[in-house]
Formats: sequence, structure tokens, C-alpha cells
Amino acid sequence: MTGVQTCALPIWVKIQEALQKFVTQVELTKDPLTYKVYEQNFREYSEWTKLTYVDQIDKDHLFEYRKHVMDGGNQRLTADWKLLRINKMVKVTLKLDHGRGPIKKSDLGKMKPNGDPEIYTPQELQAFFGACKPDEHLRYSALREPAFRKEELMYLEREDVLISQQMLRVRSKERHGEDGNLLYKYEAKADSERDVPISRQLMERIVSHMISHRHRLVFCTRSGRPDTHLWDKIKSIAKRANLDSSRFNLKKFRATRDRKNVV
Repeated sequence: MTGVQTCALPIWVKIQEALQKFVTQVELTKDPLTYKVYEQNFREYSEWTKLTYVDQIDKDHLFEYRKHVMDGGNQRLTADWKLLRINKMVKVTLKLDHGRGPIKKSDLGKMKPNGDPEIYTPQELQAFFGACKPDEHLRYSALREPAFRKEELMYLEREDVLISQQMLRVRSKERHGEDGNLLYKYEAKADSERDVPISRQLMERIVSHMISHRHRLVFCTRSGRPDTHLWDKIKSIAKRANLDSSRFNLKKFRATRDRKNVV
């Protein structure tokens, strides 16, 4: 029999255990790129879900997950594939027959890339950045100008700031503390490691910000941990600016690539 298989499991299978078993089989039976895609997908889902057992995963839950990843910057097609991987894990783990998973491919409609991405208007950007506090203004400028994904900004380190070249570097990384415990791990999306040029003005602001703290991550919490609240903060700032917060999400910053008119 071909394809990904898991060993026999009890009925009450915990999601975290099932994800690990499934991705281990992917690593053993598939190519490295496929493994990396599954590993990133499952890690993201694992950090998001509040459920405990695999048989609690249903269609509504998966559609909530799709909304979450799209709000975080994924396009519809990417989000749909992420759902199908979780759905496949559920089917294999619970040994369900064909077509008996939480969702069917037909539930997702015709899977094709989106049309032109929705972007912010100049008026929306002006109002949004006008409502930002200084630190917020810098973070969202650093997200918008190089068209970064959320994680690319979250895990930007000092050595990724190439001052003389006026570029920001995106690369995978894994950091451990002095006690050997994992501090954070970031795996860049396939073929997304790159050096991105930025304006001199933005570089000067980033360098000034780095001088203000001693942590390795450029944009971090006070304790030096990755800032995981970029999505929440963008909604708060939009409300502060009297804008429709439902129209504000991180993927629009990536789509809005007007680098000549940085606010």
C-alpha cells in the first residue's frame, strides 16, 4: 500500500500526537519539500487549535482555521490546501472511508488562485499610520514596504539587517538558550529565503530601533520573544483610526506594494 499510513491508534486520539505521527510518516515516505510543507502546516495548526481530540475536528472548525490563516496573510488557495492536509490527517488517523472526512474537496468550491488581491487605499493607509504609536508605525512600515509575511518580520534578527547593502534578509533559523531549551524556530516558506531592498529612511529607523534594545530579534516583546500579536494590533489601530477593522489584515499589507509613497 502506498501513501502516508499511521499505526493503530485508540479511539480517543489527541490531536498533537496524531499530527506528530502523521508528519513523521510524511518525513519517512515523501520528499523533503513535501515534508517541510506538512511540518509547517501542522505546526501552525497545532499552535492555533484549542481542541484536544482528533474526532472533535469538524467542518466548522476547519473553516474557522481557514479564516485564521487567510487573516494572517495566506491566499484562499493556500488556505484550502492547508485544510485538506488537516482533513487527510483526520481521515488516516480515524481510518475513515473515502469521502468521510470533516470536509470534502467539493466543500471548498473550485480551487483556483484568487483574482487581483485587495489592497489598501492611500486614504486608509494615511489614516492607519496616522493612528499608530511610534513603535507601531515602524513595525507596520517594516511589514509593508518589503511586503513581508508576518513570520518574516517576527523572526527578523539583527544579523538579517544588512545595513551597508540596505537590505533585509529572510532565512530559516533555530535558536536555543544557554540551557539548551528551544527559544524559537522559524522555517522560511519554500523558495522564500531572499534579500529584500528597503528605503534608506526605513533602514535608518530600524537601526535606531535596534540601538534601543539588546535583544537578537529586531521586533520582539520586552523579554526578547517573538511578537505574536501583529494581527491583533492591526485591528486595534484600525479602530483607533475610526476605520472598518474588518477590512484590515496582514495579507493586505503584503499586497499593497506601493514603496514609492511610504507614509
